[in-house]
Amino acid sequence: HTHTHTMGGSTSALKLEIANEHVAGDLADGKLHVSIQKPLRCGHLLLTFTGVETTKDFSNDFFSFDHVVYSFDGNVQPGQYSFPFQFRLPDTLGSTIHLSSSEGGRAGISYKLSARAEVSGLGTPPLRDTVPLTIHGCLRSQVAPILASVTTPVQALLRSGSVSLTVSGDQDVFRPGDVVRLAVEVANQSAIEFPRLEMVIMREVTMRSRHSGARTKESRAGFAVFEGVAANQTRTGQNAFVLVHKLKENLAETSSSQHIQCVYRVDIRLMPKFPLFQRKVMVSFPIRVVNCSLHRLSGGQSSSSLNPQAQVFPTSVFTPPPPPAYTSDNLGNNATAALPGTGQTAATVLSGLPPPPSYQEATAAAAVM
Repeated sequence: HTHTHTMGGSTSALKLEIANEHVAGDLADGKLHVSIQKPLRCGHLLLTFTGVETTKDFSNDFFSFDHVVYSFDGNVQPGQYSFPFQFRLPDTLGSTIHLSSSEGGRAGISYKLSARAEVSGLGTPPLRDTVPLTIHGCLRSQVAPILASVTTPVQALLRSGSVSLTVSGDQDVFRPGDVVRLAVEVANQSAIEFPRLEMVIMREVTMRSRHSGARTKESRAGFAVFEGVAANQTRTGQNAFVLVHKLKENLAETSSSQHIQCVYRVDIRLMPKFPLFQRKVMVSFPIRVVNCSLHRLSGGQSSSSLNPQAQVFPTSVFTPPPPPAYTSDNLGNNATAALPGTGQTAATVLSGLPPPPSYQEATAAAAVM
């Protein structure tokens, strides 16, 4: 991650050093290395932390924050300089995701940290460097057990009956690649046979654009079929079904930005023998997909530098503000609020982008502690 340019036959360089992977809420640290080969007139040494949301319709910097690491304010003599920095990532950052059309629509949430040194002089470009950052969302609510049930009236051969379906599980948060294990109790008090029991992992991706407003696309992220029940059969207690399904290793995490939301739910479906004429029984509940394999990651672990004899400056410590939340607030109500680090209002940046729908806490992106 080094950007250089040549001046008068001499090369000056700026290198941004930071770990590429972090958890929202973590303390990230890194270093800026500057190598000056010829006297330069420099102003500020700046860091910019940016969050970008993209769909097939638009790309928007939904979060941006600038921080001055150091002010040269004059001529800088040749030498090697190192500027440590440290900042707390907002704990409301959504996870980095990259979704394809087959995963519910082309959508992405990404982050980058950029550094630049303002260099004066006609035709002299600034020194720059950019590092993409992978962010894993922070678990902002407790892991909870799963408990969902439904009782559905059914009718066969002019005889009325009912089917009860109850699903329970130890946790509602899973990592990509984890095994989802659920207990399913069925009380079939009807003359209808239900030979198939299905577990379907559904992904819901909601995107907002200035052209088409809000749209939600669903896609199947997992599917498994199990044996069902006969007419008037009950499977409860120790005789309950145990459904087991392994999530995909590359499953995108639950996440949200200002205008994109990716959430998951599980549908447990009891399918009748003749689905065209008989009613299926289904219960649904949300789950959160997070990367809990990461604990606390701190940046700047590498000891590399442009010169081990570099002059090291005091650590610059700062805290970026939280990004705009994915809420139901009308954009007109927020249009006068300046976006963090931009000096521009939401109305200026989004040019009338329609407001997003309500965001449920059950869809919060999560991670590790």
